[in-house]
Amino acid sequence: MFQVSEGHLAASYIHPMMSALFRSNNPETISNVCNKLFDMGQIANGSRPDYISDVYNGGERQYTNPVGEIKIEGATKIGIVRDLYRMALFSKEALDQGKLKGVMAF
Repeated sequence: MFQVSEGHLAASYIHPMMSALFRSNNPETISNVCNKLFDMGQIANGSRPDYISDVYNGGERQYTNPVGEIKIEGATKIGIVRDLYRMALFSKEALDQGKLKGVMAF
């Protein structure tokens, strides 16, 4: 049987669903499968979330919300726990740096 990777799962299934779910009237809101460093603050630097939705104003990112981590079938328990911890770090950074009242993580 074909083993689905996190990238394939994110691009083929997660992104279409999440981009529709978090669609905004703001044309500067960009949901995307992410493979870049989360650079919004100090505690999560050096980590890469699997999915983000960035909100821009005048071409500059203002904040990120939501942040997602994706796991495939067969993921280890330590991998799942690590991603849960990372989601908390990403959410804390997004709250603090964006001065938001809430952040969604999945």
